Amino acid sequence: MAVKMAQLSILIVDDASFIRDLVKRTLRQHLPNAKVEEAINGKKAQNLLKKSTFDLILCDWEMPELSGIEVLNWLREFEIKLERKKTPFIMVTSRGDKKNVVEAVQSGVNDYIGKPFTAEQLITKVTKALGNKTKVGIKTPVDSEFKDSANNLLGATSSAAVVKTLKPSSNSDSNLLTDNSASSQLVDNHQTKKSKSKTTKILAQTTIRTATQECVVGIRDINLQQVLLEMDAQQIKPQILEQVVIDIQIKDDDSNIARINTYVHLVQVIGNNQSDKILVKLNYVDDDEDKMMMLTKYIANVRH
Repeated sequence: MAVKMAQLSILIVDDASFIRDLVKRTLRQHLPNAKVEEAINGKKAQNLLKKSTFDLILCDWEMPELSGIEVLNWLREFEIKLERKKTPFIMVTSRGDKKNVVEAVQSGVNDYIGKPFTAEQLITKVTKALGNKTKVGIKTPVDSEFKDSANNLLGATSSAAVVKTLKPSSNSDSNLLTDNSASSQLVDNHQTKKSKSKTTKILAQTTIRTATQECVVGIRDINLQQVLLEMDAQQIKPQILEQVVIDIQIKDDDSNIARINTYVHLVQVIGNNQSDKILVKLNYVDDDEDKMMMLTKYIANVRH
């Protein structure tokens, strides 16, 4: 008689619905027989873990209610108390600092993956954590599928912005961010004569990270929903719907940095087709009150 394999169960914990849905779809594409559950914060995850066991937990670090590291510390104590086997735990984090990695390892994390990440990176980590449980039926990821999943999640309305990708800006370019922006004119109208052209002010410099690159870029405009960046197209070439982490830092305090998760909503060439400069609009996906509070302070600071 054939032995039926037990169904894999995976828990995704993240306060950003965009990230949860993207990870969930990726897992279902490459582990179609897995049962995938989700929690919107650490407290919800704790309640689920009290009732059920999972083969793997993918947990964000920075969340309201309980952080990922607090969930991990609680879980390891809970497992000892109930004499349970340790659940494989992958920390999903924007924090790449050595001290944070050490803290996670000391708390009993099995692995970690940095945001932003590709489908291949995610599935590689999941496969490693699950070991022999994924021997049958796992499908090798293709990163274009990851992008397609994001496209499906955003829907037709958001996808319409993709039409503007890499087209040169014209005299009608303005209001690239939403009406909630603090500035009414976000991109100067480009005059046909060089003598009449103006340079739009860069409010601040910041660091952004994609799954494969990191660079310093200029902030053209910023609000509580989106940020408009100016960058060198030769240095970095973000793709529509690609995950990007942007560092928001109050002054020069290294301990006071909010690493905000976003996706690329629009890419546009500045000036003519030969320009090396591009505008990139990022939409935030985090739903973290602490990050939003810091972002509010940051916006006030750069506009002072």
